[in-house]
Amino acid sequence: MATTCSAVDFETAVRRPTLEFRNACVKIGGGVEEVGEALVEAVVAQKGFLELVDARAKPNLEEMQEMLRPTGESMNRIEEIAQGTQKEWKNHAKAVAEASRGLTWVVYDGPNCGLDKPEKHVENCWQSAQFYTNKILMERKNTPEAELHKSWVVGLKQIFSNLRSYVQDYHSSGPAWQAQLKAVAPPPPPPPPPPPPPPMGHTEENVKEETSDTMAAVFAEINQGEAIASRLRKVTDDMKTKNQKDTPQTPFEKTEKKITPPTHSKKAIFELSEGRKWRVEYQMGNKTIEIQDTNAKQTVYLFACHGALVHVGSKVNHITIDKCERCAVVFDSVVSACEVINSRSIEVQCTGKVPTVTVDSTTGCQIFLSRDALGAEVLTAKCSEVNIVIPSEREEEDMLEQPIPEQFVTKYCTETKKWRTVPVTHA
Repeated sequence: MATTCSAVDFETAVRRPTLEFRNACVKIGGGVEEVGEALVEAVVAQKGFLELVDARAKPNLEEMQEMLRPTGESMNRIEEIAQGTQKEWKNHAKAVAEASRGLTWVVYDGPNCGLDKPEKHVENCWQSAQFYTNKILMERKNTPEAELHKSWVVGLKQIFSNLRSYVQDYHSSGPAWQAQLKAVAPPPPPPPPPPPPPPMGHTEENVKEETSDTMAAVFAEINQGEAIASRLRKVTDDMKTKNQKDTPQTPFEKTEKKITPPTHSKKAIFELSEGRKWRVEYQMGNKTIEIQDTNAKQTVYLFACHGALVHVGSKVNHITIDKCERCAVVFDSVVSACEVINSRSIEVQCTGKVPTVTVDSTTGCQIFLSRDALGAEVLTAKCSEVNIVIPSEREEEDMLEQPIPEQFVTKYCTETKKWRTVPVTHA
């Protein structure tokens, strides 16, 4: 099939870097090699889809499903690997799984379809993946394999940075179908043939009346993150106790008394209250919580959650994390402050801007700040094991980690006749 420069440029910008990334996966081995191969399959499937976009008019709903099936099956495999891989490679697999969700930009069908525009959607998915790549860089820092894993992270970032630029140039408003060409049936999928699609319950007439929300449903299953493999709202692997050990423990966590996690008698809550407050309460091991379509007047409140991962996709006024344990929050920008209180083993990552981060009565808190957030104030009280992680001056270098002082010395100054308190420094 002849291709226009859209599919040709996808080959250069995305597929070739993905093949190079697979080589880095092979060097690491284990589950990383497996998930790298699955990512190559997903990218190759997307290139086949884009060749159809270049050669035909927009298909109907059933045809669209069939055209997206190979990509969906490859992404299913990535998610399954991320759920089942060994703990040593868990962060690698999850980083690929989160980033690969950027491939679902193809279902964007207008401002009311439930997705951000393609460029923003790819960027949001990479920011979610960056939560895990930061972990990889910190865990492998000062080890013999540090350079190998840093190259792996750089390679993964290159793929989706290029994808973002590609969709901005060619498909900024969704797939750019050739409206002047007559629609043709999609080619049969590669062997083995997939099972037939489930009954759609649509007639030819009401398909034409489908809104853009229906088009978003084509890939809704793929866009569910780690819930994709289960396909049903049921107890997932992430909610099992044996899998709630993904978040790295702090050095002294084993010897300290642990906060008792909320009991299952409490009903999990995830709702927008009165249009202003996002309530995320009693979530147990739920790593697929996404808060989208927010505004600068809304707040986010996490309470009594355990092992949860929350992604806030756009700007909000304030974020509070209260009485939570082993939870992580990735957010774009905050107008006032991000506050962590009465919690343990918390990770917060700002990908945009935040003026203030407050940590009170908390043991173990990792604060990841973007370059735009380096002007933030970090206030701590009655805390221990609090670290700030920031990007280095050069992108290829390791992240920089700065611990917050826990010990202070107070001395009387005879010159000023006042008591002076300074952090304790160790040689």
